[in-house]
Amino acid sequence: MADVHVHSREVTKAAKRTLLERGVSVEAIAKIVYELQFPYKADLKLEECIHSVERVLLKREIQHAILVGVELDKLAEQKSYQNPCNRLLNLMKGFSEWMKRLPLVQYSVTEALL
Repeated sequence: MADVHVHSREVTKAAKRTLLERGVSVEAIAKIVYELQFPYKADLKLEECIHSVERVLLKREIQHAILVGVELDKLAEQKSYQNPCNRLLNLMKGFSEWMKRLPLVQYSVTEALL
């Protein structure tokens, strides 16, 4: 197997592009973070949340989660999995359920704000 290196900038761009292709913008994530964190930090600005989301999207584990999650979702939409995986993924309703796992991102953003 060849030793393949992918530059982190390329992975970051791919993760952001993938989110946008699925209708999820950095600003939309930042607005969710803002709504969740504002009760605990009254002087919080949306710009801070955008900056924090951008920083979190630089993390390799988040990028991998986005890229793999979306690819799994696409396979589920095409019903490309073998049963019982296909049935389970259809029960999860694909990306919408996967996006509910975003508290990991929200936790990372919160940590970045502190």
